[in-house]
Amino acid sequence: MAPHWPLLDAAENHRPLVSIILGGFSVWLSLHFYTKTKDAETETKTALASIQAQSDALQRLTGKWMDRFTRHATEPRAADEAVMRLVDNPGRRDLGGFEALHEWSVELGRLAARKGM
Repeated sequence: MAPHWPLLDAAENHRPLVSIILGGFSVWLSLHFYTKTKDAETETKTALASIQAQSDALQRLTGKWMDRFTRHATEPRAADEAVMRLVDNPGRRDLGGFEALHEWSVELGRLAARKGM
């Protein structure tokens, strides 16, 4: 013998009312999902705009870094030339420790003064 379910008997007797209730719930649920989707879309657009702005700023910054790095790697610097002149000058090779350092610092000071540093 099959079990007796009173709730199913009540639903069977009130089938039109249950259909209307389930239909109304379905419409409400679809509208609720629609509004939540629109809210999520708005938040996503805002986040995307922020990410785009940060990406553009990073791209400009990286471009500046690469320009600076390329300039540093390819252009000779006056301080390097002065040190090479001191090292390549045979008359100054016999200078030991402190005297050589003093000569280098004097030469670098002159170069800095010429550049206005």
